[in-house]
Amino acid sequence: MVLDPISILPFEQKHTTSVISMLTLLAKHHGHTSYLTAEFLHASCLGDSPLAQCFVAVKHACCVGFIVTYDRANLLMRQRVCEIDLLFVDQEYRRQGVGTLLIARAVADAITRGCHHTVVTAHQNNTGAQQCYKEGLGFIPHPSHSVPFYLDARGMNAFVEKHTPRP
Repeated sequence: MVLDPISILPFEQKHTTSVISMLTLLAKHHGHTSYLTAEFLHASCLGDSPLAQCFVAVKHACCVGFIVTYDRANLLMRQRVCEIDLLFVDQEYRRQGVGTLLIARAVADAITRGCHHTVVTAHQNNTGAQQCYKEGLGFIPHPSHSVPFYLDARGMNAFVEKHTPRP
């Protein structure tokens, strides 16, 4: 019996509904709400200079997973770095190599863009993902001495208001 292969394809507009649905499931899994719109997805991942790269896993003409990456500069090392931002595989297709195929395509694409490293993070309690990245895929754990902080939009505006000198 020949199994229908999984195809890893660049994101196109025709994948929009599937990616938004999968992202909604991913957000829910992490206790969040997704506010993604088709317009924002297209603006971020399509066009002449997209902010992010997105690939989809397709089987039987249905999207069964996706990966989103973006590049950043490591100025100290003078290197371009690929960050895996989002990775999702439909429950039915997990543990079948779909995630590995998505990561492999994203890393190959990062190499063509001149990236020297690919970075992925996993929640501290997601030991399965950590084990997969380390043992299954060869990612090297990078101990961080950093604690992430962020400002939301309201905080950003308040910060600028408070810390910008007045003429």
